[in-house]
Amino acid sequence: MKSVLILFFLLSQSHQVQAQSYRRLVNFEWETIEGASKYEIEIRQKGQTKANLFKSVEPAWSGRLQVGHYEFRLRTLDQRQVPGEWSGYADLDVMLEPVKTKSPAPQANLRSVNEEKIDVLFEWEAVPEAKEYVLTVKNLNNEVIAEERTENLKKELSLKSAVQYTYQIKAIQSGKIESESVEAVSFTIVGPKLSKAQIEKPENEFIREVKWKKVENAENYDVILARLNPTTNKWQKFKEYENFNALSLNFESDWPGGKYKLLVKSKAAIREHSETSSVSFGVAV
Repeated sequence: MKSVLILFFLLSQSHQVQAQSYRRLVNFEWETIEGASKYEIEIRQKGQTKANLFKSVEPAWSGRLQVGHYEFRLRTLDQRQVPGEWSGYADLDVMLEPVKTKSPAPQANLRSVNEEKIDVLFEWEAVPEAKEYVLTVKNLNNEVIAEERTENLKKELSLKSAVQYTYQIKAIQSGKIESESVEAVSFTIVGPKLSKAQIEKPENEFIREVKWKKVENAENYDVILARLNPTTNKWQKFKEYENFNALSLNFESDWPGGKYKLLVKSKAAIREHSETSSVSFGVAV
């Protein structure tokens, strides 16, 4: 009789907590074998000879096991209840439940006010059977920024602002069995507000360009050139530039004379934008 081909097993997140034991629901399935009326499943702890024997009429088994390292094998029974050959043993690791994080929330934006570093509180839910937890924080280059072990359900770390991070938390049992891996949680620490740009006021009305000083940590600027309408005596947008990379705006020779106002805002991807700077100046007609 053919041996059984094991396909896969699944570890459910549902669990059972009793006075003296904690068990997780384990499900696994295998390929249907022609001529099989039943299947026998033998499960034992790794390194042990004593095994538990189960039977199933379906090519699947479901049951609760304590956290630990196991191995199992299968065989078929035909219509006469004659057993076939055992399959080889396959590993079955019953891991701790994955850690459910509480904060920072996924895609959270944490704001740093006038500080280059802020204290970030990491919190998570307890995992049954866990004796300690490992918190790992990485940057977007997958470099480990911090890795801390704790028996608590929270940990505070001082992290640099204006950086995007990911973090994962792993639970560990006293027997060194770990929790199932989970997808890393992403969050961003938004840096402090950028300084206002210092615009150089033109010395005369014969303008060729208008300049401003580079703002620390600024990546680009939003620039608006407005002109005063002499008829309505109201400012009207004359030119507008988003994500402007230069530190000066050329004043074209064919632009009309009159009274102008230049407005500049400093920007960076993960820093709060600055307040708008402005300067008014006249241009010779």
